[in-house]
Amino acid sequence: MGITKEVFGKSKDPLSGVETEVFRYTLKTSKGVIVKVLSLGATISSVEVPDKNNITDHVVLGFDSVADYEKHSHMGSTIGRFANRIKDGKFKLNGKEYQLAKNNNGNHLHGGIIGWEKYNWKSHVEGNKITFTHSSQDGDEGYPGDVMCQVTYSLGEDGGLRVDYQAISSQPTPINITNHAFFNLAGHAKGQKGLYEHEIQVLGDSYLPSTDLLIPTGEIKSVKNTPFDLRNKVKLDEAMSKTPQGGFDTCYCFTTKTRGDLELAAVVVHPNSGRKLEVFTTEIGIQAYTGGAMPKDPSTMVGRGKTPYLHQGAFCLEPQDYPDAVNKANFPSCILQPGHVYKHTLVYKFTTS
Repeated sequence: MGITKEVFGKSKDPLSGVETEVFRYTLKTSKGVIVKVLSLGATISSVEVPDKNNITDHVVLGFDSVADYEKHSHMGSTIGRFANRIKDGKFKLNGKEYQLAKNNNGNHLHGGIIGWEKYNWKSHVEGNKITFTHSSQDGDEGYPGDVMCQVTYSLGEDGGLRVDYQAISSQPTPINITNHAFFNLAGHAKGQKGLYEHEIQVLGDSYLPSTDLLIPTGEIKSVKNTPFDLRNKVKLDEAMSKTPQGGFDTCYCFTTKTRGDLELAAVVVHPNSGRKLEVFTTEIGIQAYTGGAMPKDPSTMVGRGKTPYLHQGAFCLEPQDYPDAVNKANFPSCILQPGHVYKHTLVYKFTTS
């Protein structure tokens, strides 16, 4: 149905201080699904989906200003160079040790202190697709090599928001790119009560046990006979109550999956509204997160329409490579070599029954 463009605000480059306009692009389907994406962080800022009574609501958490997106990193943004955690912010590659920025309990998280979400990406519309491009320089947050990344969004009439990632590098470097949208199919303002009403299914046959700081131990463990088995649909609040932490911040693995094949990874349903989210990915893992680190103080994170976003008020499903893969020899390689192209496609499909 075409893509519309508007100025959302202005942002200063975190390195140069140069101010540029942040653009917001709107994609729509004839069935009432509306998606808005920002050039700042190549961010999914809004997804509106009708319920079974044809009442539309936002199902992705978001903000009304550039300043709020800059204050609250990762909300719906593109995560890079490396999603999730790298232990101690260190890794060795080809005999050389690299020290990355530490921004999470002495570890490296989601690309570092100045991750890709803080940059205003260049944008280009062609037909029903919007492509954002970002150049990450050699030494950025400690990573080797010049990296060029592009993210392309398109919205199908079936309600599928397709996200295509591509990247190239001038040197061998770890790459793990995903999106960090926070979902609540009950409606973005429904909070914890709405979250608990969901039913969830994650098709991962294994998961990565982790330390208290969420660093994988290196074991790839079957979900069978554990609280992390979500292969059959279950009420989310019941599943959360069975975990040691009272929620999920867990990387699921698809050990029989071939990287590059686009396959269903997770399904979430909100029965009261009839809304359903299906997540497809070409990657071999997916992080399931139920908002345990969201604030308990209602003044800390105020979202669109002055809505407080609080503890366990949303969930994330982030298709990705394994966390800390660069330090685990038994994990699949996450290194992008010069002359090769990193590719990752994910689809967030929204429907109503």
